[in-house]
Amino acid sequence: MGSTGFSEESLRGKLAKLTNQQDSIQTLTAWILHHHEHHQAIVQSWHKEVRKESSQHRIITLLYLANDVVQNCRKRYPNIRDSFGQSIESAMRHASRIPGPELQRCMERLINIWKEREVFAPNTLKRFEEAIGKRKPLPLNASLTPSTSKFPDSIRVISPADEYNWEAMANNANEVLESLRKLMDPASADGEIRHRISTYPEAIANPALLTDIRYEQQADALLEKNGEANPIVRDYCRRLGEEVLERRNLQKLLDSLLSNLRIAVDYQEKVLRDIKRKEDRLKKDREETQKAFDSLPDLNAEAPMNDVPLPSLERLFDLDVVAD
Repeated sequence: MGSTGFSEESLRGKLAKLTNQQDSIQTLTAWILHHHEHHQAIVQSWHKEVRKESSQHRIITLLYLANDVVQNCRKRYPNIRDSFGQSIESAMRHASRIPGPELQRCMERLINIWKEREVFAPNTLKRFEEAIGKRKPLPLNASLTPSTSKFPDSIRVISPADEYNWEAMANNANEVLESLRKLMDPASADGEIRHRISTYPEAIANPALLTDIRYEQQADALLEKNGEANPIVRDYCRRLGEEVLERRNLQKLLDSLLSNLRIAVDYQEKVLRDIKRKEDRLKKDREETQKAFDSLPDLNAEAPMNDVPLPSLERLFDLDVVAD
C-alpha cells in the first residue's frame, strides 16, 4: 500500500526542525519508516542536508538520525539501509573536513556500533573508516614488497602517504561530475518559465499597486491570476532553492578536489624526486663498476711476444719427461 502525505518539502521541514533529543530523532525515524517507499528521495534529502552543513553539532544530529533509521529498518526495510549506506560514506567524508573532535568521535563510535551489530557489510564499514581518515599511517618510502637488491638504495615501490588516497580522490571527482550534471539545466536558466512568470500582473508581487483596483471584477480577475501563478512561482522558487544548495555543494566539492589535487601533486613530486635520486645512484654505481672493470689487467697485452704453443696433453702428463 502506498504511503500518503509525503513530499520532499515536508521532509526538509522536518530535518530543519530535528534536534538531538531522543524523542525528536525517534519521531522522525518513525515517519521515515512509514514512508519507506520514498527511501531514495529521503536519503537524497538527508545527504543534501549534511553536505550543506558546517556545524559539527548539526551534522552529529543528522548522523544520529541515520543511525536510528538503519538500525530500525534493516529487518523490515533493508532497502532503506542500503540507500543510506551509499550516502553515509560521502557524508562522513564531508564531515571529516569539519573541525571538531566531538564529530570525529561520533563517527568512530557509530562505525564501531555498526560493526558490532553487523548493520553494514565489512567492505562498507571499511569505506566508512577510510572516509573519516581512520587508517594506519604508511611512511612515504615504505616498500610494498621486501627489497632483494644488493644495493642499499635500490628502487622500491613507493606507497602513498597517509593523506593521499586514490579512492577518495576518485570519489571526489565523481561527485563533482555528478553535481555538474545536475546543474547542466539549472532553474535559473529556464527562460520559458521566467517569461511566463513575467506575464502575470505586477500587482501580484507588489501590494502597493492594489490601490489601483476600483471594481470587484478587477479584484476577481487579479485573484484568478494569483491562484494560477501561485503554484508556478512556488515550484520555481523550490527549484531555485535546490539549485542554490547544489551550487554550494559544488563549491565545497571543488574546494575539496583542489585540495586533493594539491596533495596529489605534492606526492607525485616526492615520488619523482625519490626516483631521480635513485636513478642518480644507479648511474653512479654503474660508473664505478665500469671504472673497476677498466682497471682490470689486459691479459692479451701482457702475453709474451713469441707465441709459444702449449704442450700437448701426452707431454703434459708424461712423468718420465717431467722427471728428466
